[in-house]
Amino acid sequence: MNTNFMDAQQHTLSRTPAGLTINFIVAGVLSVLLVGCVTHPTDWEQREESARQAGAEALLSKALILVTEESSNTNAINKEVAETLQMALHLAPDNTNLLDRAMYCLISRRLYDDAFTLSQDYLKRNPQSRPIRFASACCADAAGKTERAAEQCEILYRLEPNDREIEETLIRLYFYSNQGARALQMIQTASQRLGDKESLAMPSKWAVHFITRDKDFVRGLHCINIALQQTHHKPSVRSALMTLAGECYLQTKQPDPALNHFLAAYQLDTSNFQSLQRITSLAIPYPETTNRLQQLIIENQQTKPLLTILLKAVLAQATGAMTTGAEYLRQAHELNTKDGKLSPEGFYLWRVALLDIDKNPLVAIPILQEAIKLHPRSEQLKNTLAYIWAEQGIQLEEATKLINEVLLTAPNVAAYLDTKGWILFKMKRPYDAIQYLLKAAELDKDPVVFDHAGDALAATGMHAEAIEFWKKSFELDPKPEVEAKLKK
Repeated sequence: MNTNFMDAQQHTLSRTPAGLTINFIVAGVLSVLLVGCVTHPTDWEQREESARQAGAEALLSKALILVTEESSNTNAINKEVAETLQMALHLAPDNTNLLDRAMYCLISRRLYDDAFTLSQDYLKRNPQSRPIRFASACCADAAGKTERAAEQCEILYRLEPNDREIEETLIRLYFYSNQGARALQMIQTASQRLGDKESLAMPSKWAVHFITRDKDFVRGLHCINIALQQTHHKPSVRSALMTLAGECYLQTKQPDPALNHFLAAYQLDTSNFQSLQRITSLAIPYPETTNRLQQLIIENQQTKPLLTILLKAVLAQATGAMTTGAEYLRQAHELNTKDGKLSPEGFYLWRVALLDIDKNPLVAIPILQEAIKLHPRSEQLKNTLAYIWAEQGIQLEEATKLINEVLLTAPNVAAYLDTKGWILFKMKRPYDAIQYLLKAAELDKDPVVFDHAGDALAATGMHAEAIEFWKKSFELDPKPEVEAKLKK
């Protein structure tokens, strides 16, 4: 055969349409055959993904080992842990389980900033992940990035507008990231929108939080004003809110609105003697308040005799005339009895507070016994009587009975635990007394409690510990008798 002819024939065929078709067919057959001879591309991807996950797990294990290592160079370890976990998440960026463990590892080292960064990288690709979003907000909060934490909670709140935990968290974050107006708006909107018991109580709860914990009386007052706009409150609740508002005005040196709110609180609930007692704090630093009280006494003398006597007691207490104040309260009690009215629990507590118990402690005992008969469930009346008996070292068995009744219903109140411990101390049982006094000292940093705990510790031979408690007591209230104990 003429090879040149064959070459020419093939050359010609390759340039004809038919030749082109044959070439394509051959190429197609070859590709099908090759598929059976090599691994499919998706298998390679699966193998690569498995390798990435294995590498990520190995890096996580390395980080966990680093966490357990003891080293004086904590910063270096923390840096290496953070970098190792970042590499692990770079290999497996969408592995939620891996992210959970990595964040826990960082949080255990207090590396909240790094944990927040990891969560944000994940959330860019998985924005709907609520658990990671919440964890991210918590890490930002712990890292001091309150505004960033609020941003994360905003997203969660849009996803779950009825979640109370997220709502409460977002309100707090708004307050502490200088977005108080937004927090107050949320509180008001929630109480109006939902109208249930929990949401209606929200403004009052936040008011108490700011007043008692943060001593932020301006914010507390804002919350109270929202609460007072609600119409469902009973008079006794409104009275308590008005008393809190008066306290906020008192603490922010606004005597006129403070006096108005304290008086309004008493008029709403005549058993709320605390509101009247707080007026005594206004009289001395603000002479104009004293003048106004005197004017009110003159104005109400004919129409409101009981209020007149009580205001006289307030003025007497404000000027330090305790005996005179106690006499006015005795007259008020007689007036109540004459009118067939029951003197409230708070009235008796106020009256006893004005008596000179240090000079004549026994004078309060019959008053308290009468009060307990009329108010047999009063924890404060029982505690007060039990404590007076303990101080005098008399009626200790009866005092024990009273305070045990109180502790059954209020086992974690520092004042009641202190009374129980002090009774046991007076019964010559210091070892039993210590457990109550130490628990009371944990709950309330009160100088009297610290002093009592020191006495009980000293009685058991623990003099070094006793000195520490006496020091704490003296720092809070430098009484000569405590100083004398420290000098022994």
